[in-house]
Amino acid sequence: MKRLHGANILPTIFFLSALAAGQAGSGSLNDQLIAAASIGDIAAVQQLLDKGASIEAKASNGDTALLQAASNGKTDVVELLLVKGANIEAKGLLGYTALISAAYSGKTEVVELLLEKGADIEAKNDHRYTALISAAEQGHADVVKLLLDKGANVEAKDFYNNTALIWSSKQGHADVVKLLLDKGANIEAQTNKGDSALILAAGNGDSEIVMLLLDKGANIETKDSDGYTALERAESNDMTEAAALLRASCASWALP
Repeated sequence: MKRLHGANILPTIFFLSALAAGQAGSGSLNDQLIAAASIGDIAAVQQLLDKGASIEAKASNGDTALLQAASNGKTDVVELLLVKGANIEAKGLLGYTALISAAYSGKTEVVELLLEKGADIEAKNDHRYTALISAAEQGHADVVKLLLDKGANVEAKDFYNNTALIWSSKQGHADVVKLLLDKGANIEAQTNKGDSALILAAGNGDSEIVMLLLDKGANIETKDSDGYTALERAESNDMTEAAALLRASCASWALP
């Protein structure tokens, strides 16, 4: 389930429109704080806090100023809000924390700052995505590496038992797949429907990821809940190159 980042621009649009009209003071202090945080206006954020804006106020989508700043990569504002006592584990839309949101958006600097400030690296949103799963799904290799280096659980699973490896294989992020495999991710993990990383990559015709997984010893005989192997999935989807790689691998398995 993807975070609806389109909702994040609404406060920003409001704030910029107000500025253009010379009416930045027309909204509530809390609305202005969230909007200023989302666009990284650190001076406005400081001023609004001094005037009494609530640091934990939420926008219509449930995001706090910290969540907006984190999602949009506004590192200086994130740091200021944390110094001022913002709740680092506050949850907004779909249960995203600032860390999960920053990871999803590929904001490496913000992720690093939040981790340094003690953010829960294993926090989960409403669909049980961790920061690592979110970054892996979106293909943010730098964020994935940072989270792994900081000890993120490589085997964390979302609501459907997708791991970071499964998500990155499904989405075609070969660089992330390699990082996760090098960290010892379980290559045979399966979703609720029995899909493994290899089955999903094969079904998508992603030959690069198929080769990465085969080279690491992925089981070509694993079956999904419908009884399909990776080869059968590739063939049913007319993914000829991936199917050829899998047939060659099957042949090598068959050798005495």
